[in-house]
Amino acid sequence: WYHVAVGIAGILCALLFIWRPVSERRKRRGIVLLFVGPLLPLVELIPGGEALTADRYAYVACFPVFLLMSRFLFRASARIRYATTIAITTGCVILSIYAYGARRRTLLWNNELAMFKNVVERYPESDIAQFNLATSCLHADLLPEARTHFSLATKLDDNYLQAWLGSGVVNADLHQCNLALGDFSKVISIAPKHTNIYAAYYHRALCYMDQGKPDLGLADLREAIRYQRDFAPAHYKLAQGLAKAGDYHNAIGEYSLALAYGYDQQACRLNRAISLGWLGNNDAAINDLNSVVKIDPSNATGWFLRGIAKSRKGVDGCADLKRAEQLGYPQAVKAIAELCQGTSTQ
Repeated sequence: WYHVAVGIAGILCALLFIWRPVSERRKRRGIVLLFVGPLLPLVELIPGGEALTADRYAYVACFPVFLLMSRFLFRASARIRYATTIAITTGCVILSIYAYGARRRTLLWNNELAMFKNVVERYPESDIAQFNLATSCLHADLLPEARTHFSLATKLDDNYLQAWLGSGVVNADLHQCNLALGDFSKVISIAPKHTNIYAAYYHRALCYMDQGKPDLGLADLREAIRYQRDFAPAHYKLAQGLAKAGDYHNAIGEYSLALAYGYDQQACRLNRAISLGWLGNNDAAINDLNSVVKIDPSNATGWFLRGIAKSRKGVDGCADLKRAEQLGYPQAVKAIAELCQGTSTQ
């Protein structure tokens, strides 16, 4: 709105010079101001690379053109036969073309994907335009298209950190972990001390985990946490990796940190309860599972694990196991047969 106000102010000031009976010099100055005033926002924005924003304000720069044309048509109507009809017809045609263009542009502005496609068509050599289109494709779940435009952005600027990171995320989503590893490693090599470098370490860790390289994955997760202490997803994934490796003590600590930093409460408590159960701490496990089934009474895993924890503690857990069976937990039937003397659930 600041830039629009500047453009409109320039137009209004120019009109005061042009339409008032003043000297020709002041009229010429007014005409110059009429064009220069609305163009100031464009001059300010274009060097910063904001081509899309500048394109929007181009409509402000069009206003003086139409105003000046209407002035010329008005003057011509006094000298040419049928000029009034011609002037009105021409004006209507111009306004129709302008209305159509404005409508089309409005539709583009209300559709992020279409808008950025239009920008890329106009500025194909802009790495920012390619990146913005790739991001929009990613949001629309158009992964192959997103990968194409992220790749074009990195070709236009080999040090485009966000584009390499986006390319890695898309390749990981497409299960192209080898390509994703290269992208994330490129990000780390470009800016190893960047404030957001933890994201590259985190996503690279997930790729290592998918490839069956837990040691490398755990190392990257620790690096991600070193750069971003409160990054809850890294704590959660690190806890899962530690639990899978049998390090239940440290896994419990990481689940607790993930929970403290706002990760999904149900997932953290459920998995922490499993690690607590492996260590024989059934009381703490039951406390976590109480929260799980309270948050989601349809969580069959929570009911089943709480029934097992109660049975290990010497408390009757058959009601929980039967509830898990009703919810379709497959191992509940066997557990009931072993711990509840085959009691029927009917």
